[in-house]
Amino acid sequence: MKDIPVNTEFPISGLLPKKETGVTSFLNKYPNYDGRDTVIAILDSGIDPGAPGLQQTIDGKIKIIERFDCSGCGDVNTVSITPKEGYIQTLTGKKLKIPSNWKNPEGIYRIGQKNAFDLYPDRLKERMKSDYKKKHWDENHRKAVSDVSRELAEFDTKHPNNSSLTSAEKLEKENLEAKQDVLANYEKKYHDPGPVYDCILFHDGDKWVCCIDTSEDGDLSKCPLVGEYSVTHQYEPLTKQDKMNFSINVHDGGNVLELVGVCCKLSVDSLFLLHIFIATFPVVLKLFTLSPSSIIRPCK
Repeated sequence: MKDIPVNTEFPISGLLPKKETGVTSFLNKYPNYDGRDTVIAILDSGIDPGAPGLQQTIDGKIKIIERFDCSGCGDVNTVSITPKEGYIQTLTGKKLKIPSNWKNPEGIYRIGQKNAFDLYPDRLKERMKSDYKKKHWDENHRKAVSDVSRELAEFDTKHPNNSSLTSAEKLEKENLEAKQDVLANYEKKYHDPGPVYDCILFHDGDKWVCCIDTSEDGDLSKCPLVGEYSVTHQYEPLTKQDKMNFSINVHDGGNVLELVGVCCKLSVDSLFLLHIFIATFPVVLKLFTLSPSSIIRPCK
């Protein structure tokens, strides 16, 4: 029997029914009505600048031209300092060495601090809390509980008759039992306020740039310099663990550094709808959406 040819290509055109909704015929009749020269402001939960389809328009322009955090949760108040012997004394008490490749003609730095949990969406915050607890608490706490339990068991083995304990031995036993109770209460009342990162802001002669010390060892050379998004359209993941893209804006001559991540209640629906209307996939022409040439200005 002759083989019947089978089309194994996934029908990606069906992901967005442009023909059925009249979009295809409309664009064929009005080809310039594809969103070009149109800026769309989105007041919602924030948009991930690294999302596929939101990188550029059909003609190669940047699609997300600006990003703002209107909630204020990303604002960092800064103070000016002058380094001493190539080191910056931060607000968290760290002494950080300035990398040799940093360019700062003025020699003035602005420093601030930010709690990472202020920037995280709820689900990411819960995941990072769990990771931090495993890394910084669980192992040490389990070891402390195990040590006290072992000491108490050894004491009971050595002193099987509690009625004949001396005053010193009674105090020793009570102390071990009190340690057990304290460790149990610590576990119940455990609270992690989250990591606080130092923010270093300066002007490199052309633009404002910022470094957030997420290295946890004070090595600023491990942390990228991020320029103002409206100038550089640069974004970076805050840490390798959270993979949350952030960008920066600078206000009031450097007195306020604005870190823009995503909203504390990340809306997947908003990103989904945004892809339907304006996403652009230059490699896959069939995935062009309703307004692929439009650019956006998300405000969360």
